[in-house]
Amino acid sequence: MGLNDLENEKERILKEEMEKINEEYDKKRKDFETQQKIERSTKINGCRVLKMKRRSEVLEQILKETTVKLAKEVCTDSAPYKKLMTSFIVQVHLTPIVWWW
Repeated sequence: MGLNDLENEKERILKEEMEKINEEYDKKRKDFETQQKIERSTKINGCRVLKMKRRSEVLEQILKETTVKLAKEVCTDSAPYKKLMTSFIVQVHLTPIVWWW
């Protein structure tokens, strides 16, 4: 009976240690997966920020080019400018006014 008890105790300790090892492995695996998800999300957000920055740069360039072109047009011939301003004024009067309170 003493040898059988020793075998049972050995199996119990072995089982407990295997469970600890498995739990530790599962925790490390989950931590690794979480870290991978964080890195992926960081890269995606970085790409989004870069895209927004580039879009902003393009819009700024378009604004500059348009400003220069408009200034040149107004200096050379004011008739198209007057026509444009008239169109803007008409458009403003045709647009319904929305009041935000």
